[in-house]
Amino acid sequence: SSLLLYLTPNSDLKMSLNFLRYARSQNPGSEVSKKLLEMFQINHLDDYQTTEPTLGADIVEHKLALALAYFYQGRYDLTVQECKDVLRLDPANKVALSRIGSGFFALGEKKAARDYWQKALSADPNNKKLQKMMARLASVK
Repeated sequence: SSLLLYLTPNSDLKMSLNFLRYARSQNPGSEVSKKLLEMFQINHLDDYQTTEPTLGADIVEHKLALALAYFYQGRYDLTVQECKDVLRLDPANKVALSRIGSGFFALGEKKAARDYWQKALSADPNNKKLQKMMARLASVK
């Protein structure tokens, strides 16, 4: 995915880098992903450095941490964007589904919040916090 995204004209270089980092974290012994990351770093050093994950974190953990930090800063648009990036890498990520719902709720986009929270609840039906947020959403019109 990352190589095709990278080779596509007008591609999203940061997302391509995210895919490469995610592939590397899923298979740390892969020489292919290691060499592709090295090539990316040589050719796009600025993008590589500005999106460097926190030491010891994989790209998904890094983006989820950024999303949470943005949420607490009131930058709900950036929370949504980081969660969208995570969901492109890992479409079933329960934390991203829940967090993006919260971002949309804070932005006043109740339908989007409901949609993402329902997906998160489907993946984690016993999540009491999500159940409370859905009940709160139902009471807000």
